[in-house]
Amino acid sequence: MLTEIQNQQVLIGLCCHSHFSVVPPLCVPMQGGARLHPPVRGALPDIGPNGEISAKNHTYCELTVQYYVWKNLSAEYYGFCHYRRFFCFDQTVSRKYLAKKRLSPRQQQRYLRSGQEIVRRLQGCDVLIPYPEDMGMTVAEHYGSAKGHQKQDLELFLQILSALFPELTRAAETYVSQRMHYFCNMFIMRSACFQEYCRILFACLEEFDRRKAAAGEAVAPRTDGYLGERFLGIYITYLREKPFRIQETARIDVECPLKKRLLYHLFPPESHRRLWAKKLAKQMPGRRRLPGPHESLR
Repeated sequence: MLTEIQNQQVLIGLCCHSHFSVVPPLCVPMQGGARLHPPVRGALPDIGPNGEISAKNHTYCELTVQYYVWKNLSAEYYGFCHYRRFFCFDQTVSRKYLAKKRLSPRQQQRYLRSGQEIVRRLQGCDVLIPYPEDMGMTVAEHYGSAKGHQKQDLELFLQILSALFPELTRAAETYVSQRMHYFCNMFIMRSACFQEYCRILFACLEEFDRRKAAAGEAVAPRTDGYLGERFLGIYITYLREKPFRIQETARIDVECPLKKRLLYHLFPPESHRRLWAKKLAKQMPGRRRLPGPHESLR
């Protein structure tokens, strides 16, 4: 299977860790953490050549798939989505985030489009990324308050990034101090951007892991993935300072429970109603905050 997908024009890794039901055009199912878990039928495991990172999936999450693709596959454009989160290529859609229980064949054709249409869309840009969400607080504030996140981890990562790649310092400061958040580690990039993105990201994460180990601290589950998610926003900010063409598109989540679908209908992400509800929820002790479009409702 590895040789069959070499040198594709557009290669989009469909990151998964369990059964998947929909494979959008140009997507290749890829199992993250294959060294740790039973194989997922029909998915390319992130082991084999340069697959040593697979064992770090509990902290790197879908980044193990990105690392594997970076080291082993060639394409003009590299992209990543999830087995329940896809790019919506229907440019007539008015909402930035859609939540569905399932996609009928007609909906798949409408939202996911054909491979030819995707290629034509990409020819007009260097990076395609889902719309960011206004969370009502800065990226740094959100990281420090989100469940499972530790603000000192982001602070350490930013220190490392500034030391190793000082040319990104300004972009990092700009991104973490504003309210528009890029979530989910989803993107499609031209090869040159993807190579640079991975070179910087994995060098910083390797140093982050090294420093945590030297301090006698374990890296908490999913932390490297969380940091990679924030770095994607930093890198997009960095590219915007240069003559790169960046486009944003809607995102569609599938297999969503009724609660999430109702929430999206009543309080659409980024709407004034949603931001108002978030502020109200924060003032009510014991009440759970409204999750963003990247979060589950389990």
